[in-house]
Amino acid sequence: MPRERITSTTQPRGDLIVTWSRDSIVQIATTVNDADERLRAWTEATTGGTDQPVPTAPGTSFRTFDGWHINLDRAGLNQLIRVLRAARDQAFGKDE
Repeated sequence: MPRERITSTTQPRGDLIVTWSRDSIVQIATTVNDADERLRAWTEATTGGTDQPVPTAPGTSFRTFDGWHINLDRAGLNQLIRVLRAARDQAFGKDE
């Protein structure tokens, strides 16, 4: 499967990875170097259902988590392209 990686130049450092195949599959993934620690912090902050964080069990590993992945069909991919073009034009101006 072909794969392209776009690396962030700002903090936190991360990547946007686009992978595709001829079987009508396009996958977009966002990854960050410290994704496992971010997931741990988010999990502990949200699992309690109160304002108090609930720590995860000692030894719980989040190391297999590297980011979020989504599969897009043709319609979803076309919508993403339209949104990205609009975002680029509004943030940086239209290309000549």
